[in-house]
Amino acid sequence: MTLQDYLEAAHAKLGTWNAVSKTLDVNRRTVMFWREKRGFPGEETMMNIAKAGGHDPVLALLRLSVWKAVPKSRVRKVWKRLVKERLKHQSED
Repeated sequence: MTLQDYLEAAHAKLGTWNAVSKTLDVNRRTVMFWREKRGFPGEETMMNIAKAGGHDPVLALLRLSVWKAVPKSRVRKVWKRLVKERLKHQSED
């Protein structure tokens, strides 16, 4: 999933982009900024986006860390491994 997927899920649940921005306590322009791939939300907000869309907030937080990490870095590889472990854990439940 991408940030845009999480935002679309929140939009689908809440009905309007205004409702999404109010739920996240940010202005609508900020949400559009994220939708246009021009930045990322903070950690708390990312978890709230996931919750608003009915997704696992911990997994969303891990994915945010992957997206923000330097490409091809060891840190990014660790975050990706943690995402895979979380997904595996979810499929076992």
